[in-house]
Parts: sequence; C-alpha cells; structure tokens
Amino acid sequence: MPTIVVLPLGRTVTAATGEPLRDALQRAAISLDYPCGGKGSCRQCRVTISPPPASGMGTLPGEETAKGVRLTCQTIVETDCTVTVEEGRLSRGTWKLGTLVE
Repeated sequence: MPTIVVLPLGRTVTAATGEPLRDALQRAAISLDYPCGGKGSCRQCRVTISPPPASGMGTLPGEETAKGVRLTCQTIVETDCTVTVEEGRLSRGTWKLGTLVE
C-alpha cells in the first residue's frame, strides 16, 4: 500500500494502489473543496505532488502540471508520494457530488 505524506500537516496516509487520492485524503479527515463534484473543472482541489503522477492533470495549465500540480479528484495513487496542500485550500466542510455537507 502506498504511503502519502501530507504537508504542511505532517500527516501520513496509506492508500490502496489505484485508489483516487481524494478518497484517501477524505478517509484521513483531510478535506479539500470539490464544488464541481470531482469533474476536474473547478480546480479547487489542486495540490502539488512529488513525484508527480501521470494522472490528475485535468484542465490545469501546462506550467502548473510541469511543477507537479495535480487535482486530487482525478489523481490515482500508484506509489509513495508527498502531497503539499497550499495554505487556504483545506475545506471547512465536506463536499459530496458538488454539494457542501457541513
């Protein structure tokens, strides 16, 4: 099972190979905003992943994806990685299918 280090929280999360990153983070109570319901159109769940996976680029500009920025809703966990969440990206609620559930 791949291990995900989440910065700056300093938390470690495990995920099944092939599991969506969003699911692994939500299971660990690390919530980001998903107002588009995981379609990748809002780009609110952007994080930086090292090493950058092949998945999760969605509609992100090439200059961001070159730096390892990915969408958690479309990223598939394949190997150990470090995920950096920008300040202010953590959600105060939980999103399900485009609806905020508090």
